[in-house]
Amino acid sequence: MAAGDIGATIETVEVDANLAFPRILHIAGDVYAIVYRGADSDGFIKTYSIDATGDISAAALSTLEFDTNRAGSPTICHISGDHYAIAYEDAGGDGRIKTLHISDAGVINPAIIDNQLFSPDVGGLPHMVKVAANVFLSAFTYTTSKLWVRSIGINDEGTITNLNVSDLEVDTNASLWPRLAHIAEDIFAICYYHNAGQGRLFTVSCNAAGAIAACAGGSVEFEDTLAFKPEPVKTVGGKYAIVYQGPDNHGFLKTWEIGAAGAITDPPKEIYEFDNAWGEYPVIKSIGGEWYAIAYENVASHGNIRTIEIKNDGDITTPYHAEGEFYAQANASKDAIQINNSVFAVVYSGSGAEGFITTKAIEGVITAERRPSEMMMMGMQ
Repeated sequence: MAAGDIGATIETVEVDANLAFPRILHIAGDVYAIVYRGADSDGFIKTYSIDATGDISAAALSTLEFDTNRAGSPTICHISGDHYAIAYEDAGGDGRIKTLHISDAGVINPAIIDNQLFSPDVGGLPHMVKVAANVFLSAFTYTTSKLWVRSIGINDEGTITNLNVSDLEVDTNASLWPRLAHIAEDIFAICYYHNAGQGRLFTVSCNAAGAIAACAGGSVEFEDTLAFKPEPVKTVGGKYAIVYQGPDNHGFLKTWEIGAAGAITDPPKEIYEFDNAWGEYPVIKSIGGEWYAIAYENVASHGNIRTIEIKNDGDITTPYHAEGEFYAQANASKDAIQINNSVFAVVYSGSGAEGFITTKAIEGVITAERRPSEMMMMGMQ
């Protein structure tokens, strides 16, 4: 197959009879972790093996119910070595971080290393990325759904050392589904669903010490009608792309130029309606080079993938290159990752409460193996 081509479905495994808001992270070798909200809205993490051919282990390698009360919209981040952090909204609506140990073989140690509230009033829908050694950046909704970013200190052994190194109120209006992406050096972009449904893009600087500041010229409204659950990716050319469920529930992709100091060039570099019938719950992932895969629910209420070429200058090659179905029923929240140059994986909630992971043959152009933290910054997971 050529770059961007989509082949057959390889395998599908049921992860849980109840699964919502999954996130998948590469651990080491063939091992991947899936964090999600499960039965009774409790928090779960499971590890699976996905080999180079796309075969998935029939059962989880290891399982941990990390919160027995509630874990809203959990996100997982690599700390260092075999230590990881999970940020989520707990039963009290507060923002909580738990750190844990996952071996390279996928064994999850049931003993939580640390457990702290990073936002003890309200901390909804958090997303967290690694900034530098021992410094992490979290975007989350605060009281009355205002949007904040906060830097947090976590040492290499998983001990949370500082719950608020620095913070910044990004938006005083109701804001939902913030997603962070690394742009360059100490610049990060946040895309989110704002106020009455508009899409906003905002840039901040966060240095290795955790100091946060708003970037000059770093705020634009990227969609003035509807931008539900936007998902970002940094492109290989240093540009920035957002995929989202837009007006009339169509699927949209936009690319932006963001300068080295975080200034956003408006209007966007390119706009492409990747599905002009229906594009629900989309996620976009790099599959290497100038190639990207978008997984979403189409007009037939099936799980669909389309591959798209985004050039180094931010231009989008239209129409989309290829498409393929990964699930023949309705599907909602999802995440995805390119396993290697021939296998792509999607984890998703299905037509009922159940959740699955499916591998699909997609030809990528990944040039080197990356650690989980680097892959998150590059939009590969």
